[in-house]
Amino acid sequence: MKSTNKLLLLLLLPLACVSQPQNTGDIRESIIAGNDAWVAAMEAGNAEAAAALYTESAKIMPPGRDAAVGRSDIQAVWQGAIDNGVKQAELKTDEVQQYNDTVIEVGRYILSGSEEEVLDQGKYMVIWKQVDDQWMLHRGIWNTSLPQEQTAAQEQ
Repeated sequence: MKSTNKLLLLLLLPLACVSQPQNTGDIRESIIAGNDAWVAAMEAGNAEAAAALYTESAKIMPPGRDAAVGRSDIQAVWQGAIDNGVKQAELKTDEVQQYNDTVIEVGRYILSGSEEEVLDQGKYMVIWKQVDDQWMLHRGIWNTSLPQEQTAAQEQ
């Protein structure tokens, strides 16, 4: 019986060390404020300000292309979006889970051009990191919900 208890203790011990999600009420507001800052930068046509919201070692994984690593590469991605006509952005946060200095956010986006023409819409997942008491974008991936034919036509 003692060996069974020891075995059970050894099997359950790693579970006690796993970080559990924390209360997300206040953190949700912080993440939405970060999203609002990103939207404001994009709508101002300021890719540099959008990239400044990311950690130094951030990585984003846009659909159909290689990952962009670091602020300068991320700035180039957002500048490309602005140059391709993105004038308005809308982010809707669906889920927020905090694990110590890390937050996972799941949401939906709409990117529009002039006269509110929808250029893209879809879903995203972002990992935020707390750096010097500030929440910063650290990893991001998104994909479109538009039919493939529609996105191909918009790229031409």
